[in-house]
Amino acid sequence: MILAVSTPQNPPTLADGYRGRFAPSPTGPLHAGSLVAAPGNWLNARKNAGKWLLRIEDLDTPRCVPGVDQIIRSQLQACGLFWDEEPLYQSSRQKYYWEALETLNGQKVLYPCACSRQMIASRLAAQNIQTPRNRWSLHPSTCGCGR
Repeated sequence: MILAVSTPQNPPTLADGYRGRFAPSPTGPLHAGSLVAAPGNWLNARKNAGKWLLRIEDLDTPRCVPGVDQIIRSQLQACGLFWDEEPLYQSSRQKYYWEALETLNGQKVLYPCACSRQMIASRLAAQNIQTPRNRWSLHPSTCGCGR
């Protein structure tokens, strides 16, 4: 049963309460780490009288394996974990991502860059700039595409 679907036009509000989510990528069956994280996340939603949502991260289509989303759903259900709204497939929201990109582009806050993360990290290292893993870093502006 779908209780509410949040979109940019209908975002969730504080009145909607706690919303926990589990967001696996359908690249293979759930691994041990996910099978530990999912129950913890589910329990947290229940403890907070909230909803537990399943969001399938299917945007990296070359890595997604057809049918694995159903295996993941079955694995969760076999563990007694049931979601409170219809699972959301990220690929179904591409329209909203494109709209957001168009808005940012209209505000002139985007710039094109074909550099890989490794290229950027190498350029920063060459400039003796250390960036902790998974942290924001400045673009080195050495390839001509940065600001």
